[in-house]
Amino acid sequence: MRSDQVTDKNLCMALINQLKWDAVCLTSKILECNDNKLRQDYINVLNRTFAEQKQAYDYANQQGWHQPMMAEQTMISQVQSDVQKMITEIQQSMMTIHQQAQNQAIQPPSSKP
Repeated sequence: MRSDQVTDKNLCMALINQLKWDAVCLTSKILECNDNKLRQDYINVLNRTFAEQKQAYDYANQQGWHQPMMAEQTMISQVQSDVQKMITEIQQSMMTIHQQAQNQAIQPPSSKP
């Protein structure tokens, strides 16, 4: 079989990659959208894209065309630890920002001579 031949596997993997790219583009549109109705429409399309990607992925996995690499438990634990640290840092930053905003709101306006 020639390597440039169109096969079910090639088509399926191309579809998976296209759906991944679609999800990236839709996410950017959602994050930059000002109109709430349009934003919700993009979210609905993104959710359908996730469902279609999962379906294609499951099919490829079932056919043996795409098998995920299994992470070692130490790697999983490290990622979980890193994520927890990031969450804590974000919470602390948000508390600092909130306290600064409260302090500014409490201070009386400066009187000009």
